[in-house]
Amino acid sequence: MPPEITVLVLNYNGRGLLLDCLEACTKLDHSGVRPRVVCVDNGSSDGSLEEVRRRFPAVGVIANPKNVGFAPAYNAAIRTVDTEWVALLNNDTVPDPGWLTEAYAASCRHRAVCVGSRMLKNDGTRVDYVGATMNFYGHGFHPHFGEPASIRGEERPVIAACAGAMLCRRDVFLEAGGFDEAYFAYFEDLDLCWRLNVLGHEVVYAPDSVVHHKHSGTSSAVVPGYQRLAWTERNGLRSVIKNYDEKRLGRVLPVALALCVKRAQLDSAIDPDNFFFERTPPPPAQKRLAAAAVRASWRWGRVGTILRERGLIDGPLYIGYRLLGQRFANGHELPTGYDAMNRLGYSRIAAIEALVRSADDLHERRTTVQRARRRSDEAVAELFVDTFKPSFPHPELKLCQDALVEAFGLRELFP
Repeated sequence: MPPEITVLVLNYNGRGLLLDCLEACTKLDHSGVRPRVVCVDNGSSDGSLEEVRRRFPAVGVIANPKNVGFAPAYNAAIRTVDTEWVALLNNDTVPDPGWLTEAYAASCRHRAVCVGSRMLKNDGTRVDYVGATMNFYGHGFHPHFGEPASIRGEERPVIAACAGAMLCRRDVFLEAGGFDEAYFAYFEDLDLCWRLNVLGHEVVYAPDSVVHHKHSGTSSAVVPGYQRLAWTERNGLRSVIKNYDEKRLGRVLPVALALCVKRAQLDSAIDPDNFFFERTPPPPAQKRLAAAAVRASWRWGRVGTILRERGLIDGPLYIGYRLLGQRFANGHELPTGYDAMNRLGYSRIAAIEALVRSADDLHERRTTVQRARRRSDEAVAELFVDTFKPSFPHPELKLCQDALVEAFGLRELFP
């Protein structure tokens, strides 16, 4: 008998997108599979559930009272269902009729426990996902993103499937610990699949299993950019700590942390030399007095401008940051271009601070993964492909990364 597969569609205030996705699910090919569709709703307030129940009475519903995040919502739903396989779909996807049939067929050909589908940007002419790659500090990439859809890629093992359209054996998902719920969102699929590879399982990309995707159609509408950045930085570092063996972790983690700080500095446009007395000596006393008089007249006029430009919430915060900056600079005039750290920059520092607060949990999770290891890091790292690709293309970041990689001898650790 064909396997029954629960298709879980996660939703948060995405009614229009969700209805398109569910409509496509009603047209799925049933040859070789028996799909059962369930909507997992994260406390939507836009009438999503009412519309689902009205238009799709055959679709099951799991209603969370609030937005618990991507990972916790899927973990709870997968524990609830009882089918051998589960398939995950973003609410902003539209699967082709053969999507599920082809994904399951690929799993059988490779004896894979997890399959990632080919994802096209929603007009069907551009690539979204045709297999994932990863760098050594846990940041994932979608090669060929935005390129013509004629690029299919071959069916092959990969470091990670994209959870926006993914098939997974339910028992293996649960035995591996599921998605790390501390992630809330972003890179939880990469972490899970990296872990599955470490545990000796196969994760494959299936180009004949196709969905159309409006990239970040839900998250970009409800989550500010600096929050998404904090999640990606924190989650990449968590993956590094959990999934590397001891030999690699000891050399990779210092470099990963240093590069996170460097990205924060670049985002903040702060010159680090300003913090070292030997590089920025204080001005003479008469210059300090003249500068103080200028600052006094400038500040009071500037306060009103800041409040108008930044609003009644960010404005006072910004002024406070500037005052703190002056306090820690011992009252000296700040050089041109120096400013309080912006949210994008601080989001990366916040990611590191989050690791410190979760040290005990991380240690426990790392211990669990390493005890269950069945595949060497040498073998897993062959799937990284983009091992030394910087997470964003800034020339200064590339120079910094190259210097750290050389200093810590990382190239000898990776194929």
